[in-house]
Amino acid sequence: MIMAPQTPVADTTASGSMAVSQESLQADREIRQLYAPPQPLSARELSCIEAVRELDELYDECRLPDWEGGGEDAIDIKTHVEAVRFLLKLPSWVEVPEVEPEPKGNISFEWHVRRGWTFVVAITKLGTLEYAGVFGNGLAYGSEALADSIPKSVLDNLKRLYA
Repeated sequence: MIMAPQTPVADTTASGSMAVSQESLQADREIRQLYAPPQPLSARELSCIEAVRELDELYDECRLPDWEGGGEDAIDIKTHVEAVRFLLKLPSWVEVPEVEPEPKGNISFEWHVRRGWTFVVAITKLGTLEYAGVFGNGLAYGSEALADSIPKSVLDNLKRLYA
């Protein structure tokens, strides 16, 4: 009598997988994640994407000197890249700011919460971060070196703006 070879019986998981080993189960989960429909982006993520697009357009419009006909300095690629990095490092509790070019070749980020409550951060072509804020009757200003993280002084002033 000829017998058919025995094949291992696989457990069917809740996802309907026929995976046998732990490695197979893990590979099955990873493959399912790859093909899963993408999660919708949050309103803040969409705003951030739009702000990066604005930065790209701003750079295209202002990368040559005299971009507005008044003797403005060009915005260089390093300033543009640092501005994008700054924007992407902002904590989730901070609203996405307005983005503006400055005549000296800097890029500024502006937050206007209400009348008399404004905070501005400029990424300079000299590689520094300059900030100024009006908080009702209070003022704050300063300069920091660009770093891998947003300086504490800037975060503290953003907290003050939203308090």
